[in-house]
Amino acid sequence: MKFQSKINYVQECVAVLSNAAGGEYDLARELQTDTLPEDCRKDLELLSQIQREAVEGLSKENIEFYFKPLDNARTCVASLLGRFHVIHALDELEEEEAFFDTLTLSERLNARCEDTKAPIDEKLADFTDYMKSLQMEDGMRWQLLSALFHPQEHKKKMFDLLRHVRRNLASHEKELEDIFRRRREETEAYDRKNPIETVMAGESAYQLSGEIIPEEMTMLLYDPFSMRGLIDQQGQSWFIIGAFFPYHPVSTPRQKMKKEDVMAYGKILADGNKLEILRLLSHKEYINRELADALKLSTATISYHMSVLTELKLVNTTVSANKIIYSLNRQKMEDTMTRLEDYFDHLEQQ
Repeated sequence: MKFQSKINYVQECVAVLSNAAGGEYDLARELQTDTLPEDCRKDLELLSQIQREAVEGLSKENIEFYFKPLDNARTCVASLLGRFHVIHALDELEEEEAFFDTLTLSERLNARCEDTKAPIDEKLADFTDYMKSLQMEDGMRWQLLSALFHPQEHKKKMFDLLRHVRRNLASHEKELEDIFRRRREETEAYDRKNPIETVMAGESAYQLSGEIIPEEMTMLLYDPFSMRGLIDQQGQSWFIIGAFFPYHPVSTPRQKMKKEDVMAYGKILADGNKLEILRLLSHKEYINRELADALKLSTATISYHMSVLTELKLVNTTVSANKIIYSLNRQKMEDTMTRLEDYFDHLEQQ
């Protein structure tokens, strides 16, 4: 696997603002820092400090509106309006602003549309279904839809936030470049011993065929432990890997459930559509369109439901260049039900 050789500052700015929108200022929050090498811990501490400085003085309301993640893929209002993903690999804000001005409503809707060649009314219907699936107030849904129809009204606020963060990161450019170089070298060494593709297959519910693995992964400092990506209808793909991925938290099997875990699974089981998807998959494998037809939902809505179920590893997703196949992860389902039972048994004993 190859990794980009320089920092993509546009992506880093978006990540910093997304972290701030979620109140995530401690980049090592998911780790026991005493298990980290000292140089790694110091790098994370410095990055966290730079991130706090980078958003000082900015409107919290604006940060949350434009950059708060809406779903598991970290989609936000800004990424919908500006298509801030790395398929076009722009790494300067001036280029992004110019690109922003060229985008049409149809192209912006493509971010959440299965069929990018569909008529605009079908894309709008798909996007409306996607918004209904998000946990947000109705007022926010209307604001999001209004922003898509009137993007120029939001351009200045959005890019002012990005420029502010970029200026602050520029004042720490040497430190950031040094950290990036060290972590890239370490990730390359990790990849030689534990190929990233193998790690994907072992620790994720996504199974990817070789032909859609990108030639180069984008590496992010400010999404330090993640591995996520997107595959469009033309078979193009992009993947992001955290610069500290060799230290990513690995969930242990049979780990006791916490209250927040139970609540997360409770939301799944309380959602009739997700429950019906699990029931259908218990009988056979499905592709997206078949599930959409069976449940009378749009393919975009099915994609959202599947991203949630796949994130929890209740569903296995096999991706090839021309289709996505979903199957039930029976072992994970059984393990989840057992752990839920153990949680409630423990409550009864108290």
